[in-house]
Amino acid sequence: MAAEGGLDKARTNLANMLMQGEGGPQDLAGARRWSKLALDNGDRTAAMSYIVATLTDSSADQREKQEALAILKLEVRNGNPRALALLQRLKGDG
Repeated sequence: MAAEGGLDKARTNLANMLMQGEGGPQDLAGARRWSKLALDNGDRTAAMSYIVATLTDSSADQREKQEALAILKLEVRNGNPRALALLQRLKGDG
């Protein structure tokens, strides 16, 4: 997988698998860790994985959740329709 899409794509895919519990129990902390690595390396596709994993992980602290919300708002400003839908849902508008 890393050879086809690059290391950050593989990290994002791993994060999504962990978030969904594929191959074992759901691991939101692991999903946050792997998607954050990809996001920090500039992989914008990792943003939504990081946002969802962080906002749904009860072990994420308030600072991490605020960072995820800031990234979500940035994604909305950048025209990401999935980010807009999530933000509206969080606000109760959709």
